[in-house]
Parts: sequence; structure tokens; C-alpha cells
Amino acid sequence: MLQEKISQCDIKSPEAYTGLHKKHEKSSSEFSELLSKAGAAGDNENELRQAVDGLQAVRATVSTFSLSCAETRELIVSNYVSRLSDDISTLLQKIREREEEEQEKVRAEAARKAAETEKKRAEKTAELQKLYDTARRKFAETVSSRNVPEKQAEKLNNLQELWAEASETHAGDPDYLRSFFSISIEPKIKKISADIAEWNSLLNEYNDRLLTYETLCQQLGAVPARFALTESSLVHMDSAIADLREAIDLREQELYIRKSIDEIMQEMGHEVLGYGKSDYSGADHRALYRFADNTAIGVTIDEDNNVCMELGGLDTTDREPDEREAMMLEEDMKNFCSDYRMIKEKLKARGIELLEGHELPPSAEYSQILNLTDYDIDERTMEEIMTSGRNTASQEEKKHLTIDK
Repeated sequence: MLQEKISQCDIKSPEAYTGLHKKHEKSSSEFSELLSKAGAAGDNENELRQAVDGLQAVRATVSTFSLSCAETRELIVSNYVSRLSDDISTLLQKIREREEEEQEKVRAEAARKAAETEKKRAEKTAELQKLYDTARRKFAETVSSRNVPEKQAEKLNNLQELWAEASETHAGDPDYLRSFFSISIEPKIKKISADIAEWNSLLNEYNDRLLTYETLCQQLGAVPARFALTESSLVHMDSAIADLREAIDLREQELYIRKSIDEIMQEMGHEVLGYGKSDYSGADHRALYRFADNTAIGVTIDEDNNVCMELGGLDTTDREPDEREAMMLEEDMKNFCSDYRMIKEKLKARGIELLEGHELPPSAEYSQILNLTDYDIDERTMEEIMTSGRNTASQEEKKHLTIDK
């Protein structure tokens, strides 16, 4: 039993135990031997006495076993307690190490969760910031470098207020804000942006046409009309611009014709007496060129730039020629025919053609008197013309009287 405990406690055999064990084995051996001798002695008193003495000696030895066992037991207990204390210390150390490991795991897990939470928070913050930046950029792009009509500006302002309110109410919920922006904000921004783009396109077209229209009006000296900023106004402006351009083309053609006629008349010795006063009111252009002392060539250019030439006598009143004047004018008409053909050829060389089929034959029937007061002629020139005309008429009258006699 004692040996078993020593083995269980992993205790090295002490000297006391070793000596005790040897005595025990020796006594057991001697006791067995004495018993054998006692049984064999029978009636031999000496041998029996020797056996008893031997047993007494063994008894004396065995009597010391209790004391030796107690010492050995105490040693075993002491060693066992010492070993148990070491085991407890080792166990406590392991427990402390295990607790430290568990605490380290707890700290590591807490740090991991904190880092994960911070990462999610940072990702959420970045996601929200990206969403805010996107919204800000889209709002800014809607009005960037463009004119915004009042109606669209009000809609855009209301939409910005709606987004600001949602951003404040759901500041920590990027998923909600993303969906809200995609469904309730972005489509409306696109619609407003499209409306603004359409309005700016209309405005640009309107301004381009208005500039062209006002420039053409200025060239013609016309007062520009007012046009509303609408699609239909663009059509009206296009029509007005076309009319103005046509009028300018006609005016340029007219100026070219007038200049050409003036130059050709000058070349042929027919000086300009004056231009019709009605020119200032926008009527047909009229000019008067001297042909003879008391006759002139009247030139009229109508609104379609058709040119009409006629020969007539001169006076300061509206009247018909008398018979004598009609006869004189018929002669001048005949004399003008050759000049007319030459004028016509010279105009044709400049790209100006007179209408065919409108020439009248030189006849007293078509004679007429041209009123000098219808033309912008100064009084001195007018008096010279009238004086020259009277002198010529007097000479013609004397010539006819001489012929009659």
C-alpha cells in the first residue's frame, strides 16, 4: 500500500523508507524461517527456545515499524502536499495564462469590432459625402453658364430645399438618401435641366434673330417691332427678316440703278435738275434730267425697280400742254428716241434692262407737262429753267409767226 502511494505521488524512496523496507523483508524472511524451525523442533526444548528467542528478536524489530511508518507517512504527506502545491501553482499559472489569453482575445475582438465599426462609419461617411457631392454637382450643372427662367429657377430652388430637408432628416442613412435622390430628386433635376436647355436654345435663336432684325431695320431706317419670346415669334421674325432683306436688296438695286442712270445721263450731257420730293416719304424714286431749255427727261423707279422714262415740258403747276406745246414736245420726243436707245444699251451693259413693250411712239397725243415743284430744286435753278423756257417759247412763237406769214 505504501509503495503504491509513493508511486502515485511520484516520490523518490527516502532512506527511512528504504531501510524500513529492507527490515520488513528481512523480518518476514526470518519469521517464516523461525516458524519452520518451531514446527520442525517438536519436543526439542532447545530448538524451540531458540525459535522463541528468534521470534522475540523479530518482534523487537517489528515493534519499530509503527514509528518508522509514521515518519515515512509524514514524509509522504509532506512530499504529496509539496507536489500538490506545485501542481496548484502550476494550475493557477495556467489559469492566469488562460485568463490572460481570454482577455487578450476579448480585447482583440473588441478592437476588431471597433475597427470594423469605424470602417463602416468611414465608409458611410464617404458614401454620404459622395452622394452630397453628386447632388451638389448636378444642381450646379443645371444652372451653369445658362440663363434660367424664373419658373425653372423656382422649381429648382424648391427641389434643393426638399433635398436639404431629406439630408438632414436621414443624415445617417445613405441607402435611404440614395434611393430618395434617384427616385425623387434626380429625375426632376433632369426635367428642369432639359426645360432650361430648351429655353436657352429658344433664347439664343431669339437673340440671333433679334440682332439680325434690328440691324436690318437700322440699315433701312425702320423702327423695329417688338416680338415676344415664343416659338411662334421666331416664325414671325424670320418672315420679317426675309422682308427686310428683300427690301434692302431692292434698295441696293435701286441705288445701283439710280447711280447708273445718273452717270449715263451725265455722260450724254443731261444734267440732273433734281429728285422727286416724294422720295422722303418712301414713294417711288423720281429724277429730272435736262433735255432742252424747256424740256426734261423724267425718270421713275417703282418699288419693284422697274424704270420708266418720259419726256415732258416744264412748268411750276400741274397742267396739260397746249396745242403748240404739244407739237413742240412731239419734235423733242423724236429727237430723244436716239438718246433713249443709247441710254437703254448703256444700262444693259451694266446689267439693267428696261421693260420691253412699254415704249410709246413720239406723238403730241402723249405729250405732258412736268411740274418742277414736285422735285427738290432750289429756287434759283427753277427760275433759270423757267426763264430759259420762256425765251425758247418766245423764239419758237416768232419762228412760227414768220412761217405763217
